[in-house]
This record gives sequence, structure tokens and C-alpha cells, in this order.
Amino acid sequence: MSIPGYIRHQPQSFACQLAANIRDALHVAGAPDASGNPRPLRSVTLQQRTGIARSTLRALKNCGEPAGPNPDLHTLSRLAEGLGIPLAFLVMRPEDWRTLAQAINNLPEMTAAAEAEIGNGSLQVPAGTPERVLRALRVQPEPVPYSLGLGAEEVVTVERRNERRRRASHVLGTLMLRGAPDRDTKVLQTALAASLAHQLSYSLAESGQPQF
Repeated sequence: MSIPGYIRHQPQSFACQLAANIRDALHVAGAPDASGNPRPLRSVTLQQRTGIARSTLRALKNCGEPAGPNPDLHTLSRLAEGLGIPLAFLVMRPEDWRTLAQAINNLPEMTAAAEAEIGNGSLQVPAGTPERVLRALRVQPEPVPYSLGLGAEEVVTVERRNERRRRASHVLGTLMLRGAPDRDTKVLQTALAASLAHQLSYSLAESGQPQF
């Protein structure tokens, strides 16, 4: 199983990342040309689809100030719907996509462990099942190097990572499993929740981030 190094988030405002994502999506979201190649989607077309005012869309596309615009959830939802993508994808950063790709890369091993944990019994899969998958694969909890001394920075780092991984696995399990309609879907989403929790425990910066 691959374990990435720390991916420290570059300081970039939410508004500026959103603006970049909107511009990139608009560049290829139009009707294809005669050869099937993507073409830009005109801003006026997106305005017609979403009902978002021209001035608002212009502000969202152009992060001219460090703080940038502050769109509400309804506006973001309409934007995502107009572009034909899930809302979560509209606000993803490059490091978020890398985390997702790394999690998918580990899915075969995670899926096999999820199959064993869920078995053929009830479809009621507890939210804590992703953590059980990680424990079965011996990646949670990560061994703490106590030989370095309880006050060592390495010990604190591993303990924090274990707690982040535990909490993320429970939160993702709750969010991803409650709507799964059948056993196969529950197995796959349990595996993905476990893999994402594992990757996120390494991807979060050790400094400048709130600690659990």
C-alpha cells in the first residue's frame, strides 16, 4: 500500500480556487465541435442556466482581491448544476484530487478487507466499519515510536495522525454509508472511506492546521 509524504497545502483562498475551477470548467463545458472536441461554455449560457446575475458570475470568475467574493451555498449549488458536476468537485483543490487518486489506487486491498469485515450478514453497516478495515490491514493505529521518548516530536506526530485517521474514518463512514442501497455498494464505499481516511491522515499539514 502506498503511503504518501506530507502534502502541505499551499496558501490560496477558497474564493481564488473556486474562480480558477469555474474558469477551467467553462473552458471545456460547451457543446462539442464537429470533430467532437470540447468547446468553451459562454458565461451568458451559464447565467441563463443558473439564474445567477452577470455581475455575480463575473466576480466569482475573477478573484481580484485576496478575500474574493463569498458565495452562499445556493449559488454554489446552482453553479455546479449548471456545469453538470457535483458541488464537492467544484471546490476541490489540486491536493484534494491527488488525495482522491491515491485513495482509489489503494481500493483493491481496501475492498478485500471491507468484504471480510462486512461479510454476508445484515445490510446495517456501522459507521465505524472503515476503521475496522484499517485495523485489519494493520495501518491503524500506526505504531508509535515510544523508544524515542514520549516527548519526542515523532511520537506526537504519529499520535495526531492516528487520531485524525480514526475520526476521518468515522465521519466518512457516516456520510458515505447511510445512503448505500445494497451490499456491493456498501463494500465499495466502506473501502473508499477507509482509504480516504488513511490518505487524509497524511495529507493534512502538521503545522498551521487545527489539531484534533
